[in-house]
This record gives sequence, C-alpha cells and structure tokens, in this order.
Amino acid sequence: MVRTYTAVLQGLEPTKIEVEVEAIRGTPQLLLIGLPAKTLDEAKERITASLLNVGIRPKSRRTIVNLAPADLPKRGSGLELAIAVCILKLYEQIQGSTDDCLFLGELSLSGHIKPIKGALPLTLAARKMGFKHIIMPQGNAKEVSLIKQIQIHPISHLQEILDTNFDQMTLPVLKPQPIITQTTHQPKLLDQIMGQDQAKRALTIATTGGHHTLLMGPPGVGKSLLAQSLAELLPALNIDQIIETTAIHSVVGSNGGQLVTVPPIRSPHHTITQVGLIGGGSGLKPGEISLAHNGILFLDEVTEFARSTLEALRQPLESGQITHVRNSGTATYPAKFLFVAASNPCPCGWFQSQKKACVCSPSKREQYLNKLSGPLLDRIDLQIWVDMPDVSVINQPISTQPSQLPQLKKVIAQARQLQKQRLTAIGKTLNSQMNSADIRSICQIDQLAWQLLKLAQHKIDLSLRGVFGVLRVAQTIADLASAQSISKNHVAEALQFRTLARMRD
Repeated sequence: MVRTYTAVLQGLEPTKIEVEVEAIRGTPQLLLIGLPAKTLDEAKERITASLLNVGIRPKSRRTIVNLAPADLPKRGSGLELAIAVCILKLYEQIQGSTDDCLFLGELSLSGHIKPIKGALPLTLAARKMGFKHIIMPQGNAKEVSLIKQIQIHPISHLQEILDTNFDQMTLPVLKPQPIITQTTHQPKLLDQIMGQDQAKRALTIATTGGHHTLLMGPPGVGKSLLAQSLAELLPALNIDQIIETTAIHSVVGSNGGQLVTVPPIRSPHHTITQVGLIGGGSGLKPGEISLAHNGILFLDEVTEFARSTLEALRQPLESGQITHVRNSGTATYPAKFLFVAASNPCPCGWFQSQKKACVCSPSKREQYLNKLSGPLLDRIDLQIWVDMPDVSVINQPISTQPSQLPQLKKVIAQARQLQKQRLTAIGKTLNSQMNSADIRSICQIDQLAWQLLKLAQHKIDLSLRGVFGVLRVAQTIADLASAQSISKNHVAEALQFRTLARMRD
C-alpha cells in the first residue's frame, strides 16, 4: 500500500486528505471509496486515460483508492493528480519520497493538468500543515504567486511527475511576481457626474468611514453612476487584502486563476435568490456579499428585490461575516463590504420630484417602500435624496473642469490614517466598525453635540442603534476636517444624511 496527500475545502476551511492505494486480487477495476462525489467517481476514466497517455498501462488488478478521513464528503476534481501519483507510486514509477508534498490538480484525458478552484486557500493550508512542497496546475500559478515559506511547483502535464526525482525535487519552483495594484476598474466616473454636490459629499464620507449608503430619487438623476463612482474613491488593496479577497473568489473560480488586485464591485440583478446573495446551498459556496468582501456590494433598484432576500443582509451588515450551517457541514465567510443601494421613491419614480407629478397612490408607495424594513434602514448610516440637477450644470465642457478625484482621495487617505491611529488599539480600522462601547470610550464628543443629538432623537424618532450610527458618521466628518473632537456641526451634518430619504422635507 502507498499514499500521497492532497486537500479539500469546506468553505474556506481546509482538510488534509490522505490518498491510499492498494492492488489486490479480483476483477480488474479502479474503485474509489471514502465518500467521493460524482465528479470524483467520473475521475476514474480520466485517470486511466491519463496513465495510458504517459505510457503506463494499468495493471489487471482490483485497485482500491481510499480517501481518508472516510466520513468527510469529497467534492471537486482537484484530487485527481494525487490519486494518479499514488497509482504511479504503486507501480514503482515515482523516484523518491513524496511525503512532504501536497498534490492538487485535475487531469485531462491526454494527461494535461487543468486549473482547479480554491488553489490559493489550499496553498495557504499546505503551508500551515507543514508541507515543504505543493505541486499544482500551471494555470493557477499567478493566483498563488504571493505565497512564501513553501515551495510551489506549477506543472502542466503528468509526464513531468514521471521525470521528477522527488528526493532532489527537480521540478522548477515558482518565483514571486511583482504585484501591480489599482483602485478602480473604470477611472473618472465621478468627473462625469454633473452637480450633485451633496451626494458627492456623502460618498466621500461613506468611503472614508466605510458607512453603508442609500441613494433615493427619481429616475435619471445619476444614482447608479454615483454608486459606481464610489469605487474610484476606495484605497488600493494591501497585500493581506489581496490574498484574503482572492481566496474567496478562488473558491468559486471567479478570479480566472488571477490575483484580485482591485476592490471587487458586485452588482447582482434584483431577481437574485437569497442563497445567491448570502451564499450557502448544498455546496456551501460564498454568495455575493462574500465576493464583495473588501469592496462594494451595489444593489440597484433595491426595492425590486424580494423582502426576505434583503432581510438576510441584516446580520452580515453588522458582523462583517456570514456562517452557513447545513446538513453537509458548516462554512464561515468574511463579508466586510461597503453596502450601496439605489432606489426610486415609488413605482412610477416621480414622488416628490420637482419635474414631474407622481401617479402612485399612497398605499402603492407604502407597499413599494416597505421592502426596506426599519431594522434594515437602521443599519444604513447615510440616506441621501438625489434630485434632478439644474440644466445649467452642463453648460461648461467637461474638458475644462479639473478632476475632483486627486484632492478627494488625498483627503480620504488623511482621514483614514487618523482612524487607523485611533482604532488600532482595539483591532479595527474604520469608524463604521465601532460598536457602542468603542464610541463611548474612544470618541470625544462636545456637550453641545450631545444636546443636539438628544433633541434629534425625539424629533426624528432615532433608535439607539440609529444614535450610535449618527455618532459614527459624525466621527468620520470630524476626521475629514482633522478635528480632535465631535462638534455640534459634525452631528448636524450627520443628521442631514440620517433622515429617511423617502420623507424628504
């Protein structure tokens, strides 16, 4: 009996798999045991064809492949290379010991090694498990190019395994590649927006402190463009964020074997299911909220989404993670994203518009806006009314208007540095992550600011969560002004953005 090692993922949690192969007397066939999924059951034909294409004829014996631990369901095609190598060891075709190697890869019929999903988290797992080498598909090389303290050997064909002396490890080692980071997919969208100074101010505050935002107003005023331009203001991902974000996208294969170096922007259609949005299902895969981790989740026409789907956002918006518990297991994914929603105020879209009369009845408007429940709105710190700009704002050609982005990004970077200095001691980086205890112990609030907040609590019926939401935004406004404490003016501006957008005065 011989063995090799590979690994599988349950969410982002890895499990080491020990592949054992033994040939005994009996009807010639290849048997897989150890709870293999359908994809692995089909792997028998791919493995057999691959061995034939590298000149190895399977022996006429009953060959049993055991995948341990036996009580864990095994999914995915990434175990095929480890099984093939184990069979080659059984046939004494492998030179040297493979005990310090972990194998990942899907086989084609010709023996070529195809890319797999989850290569990055599995590589991190191999390093943590103490393996010195990991052999994986060439197509996943760029995805894992940042990982150090383990030798990564990308291969493209099974023949390379046969030509390798594992005692001397003659396979080439992946060399780290320089990372070029960006902050946005489509630059200068913000400069295309005419007017909307208050909305741009709100976006600056949202980006600085990581505050969730709701944009409401009639059709055609630029709500979607404003939300999309928010990505331009986000700072570039650091190395840890690149690895963390890429790991999530690697699980579903949405990164195409590349590193995710840009803050992700996810904008699902309103017909998305609850499982599609928050993740889970039989495979415990990440949903849109996890794929938006370290980036933006934008829900356009948010009132068209199913209410139950939107309500599922409540817990992740506060905790920054989501845990899925199913019969097949448990998986936890990070979900720290900037939530941005846009909506019309009514079915026809023209309620409270200065340009056109609304034709919706009060009951229809109420039913339309009830998709956004009170508890969900309570978690959205910035609620902004976006109205139609005056035609005069388009008189000046765009080419003559200086870009606002450099100055805005400079101010945001300075304010974020202030947040980092204040919050590092409690392990947080953004004002939006502060809880009530953090605010009471860290934030310096003027007496006049407290008085205004107390008055506003009764005036606009703020919940206790809403009060602390106002204080988080006020602290971000103070940071943008480089102020040492939260003043009455900071609270006043925060309250302007807290008033329910659909009840614009």
